[in-house]
Amino acid sequence: MVATKNGGPVDIQRVLDNGLLVDPHDEQSIATALLKLVADKQLWAKCRQNGLKNIHLYSWPAHCRTYLSRIASCRPRHPQWQSSDVVWGLTIMSLNLQATL
Repeated sequence: MVATKNGGPVDIQRVLDNGLLVDPHDEQSIATALLKLVADKQLWAKCRQNGLKNIHLYSWPAHCRTYLSRIASCRPRHPQWQSSDVVWGLTIMSLNLQATL
């Protein structure tokens, strides 16, 4: 993988160790990294092996499991709301709006 050295790819590269990071504004750096990855068979094999070993950490199902577990951990900290609360709130807002007209 050849990716930019800013944003998400930096974190992914740190975990997967499966490629080279480049300055997205430096054409020479991009070309050099691509050529190095293609020409260096050992580097290619290492990047490929590392990427395949841990790529499941960045799959959509893995992201979904992470988000759902974080949402579930927030649930006990917040009181349950009832749909009747929403209806009551809308009724009050409607009455207030009618009163001002």
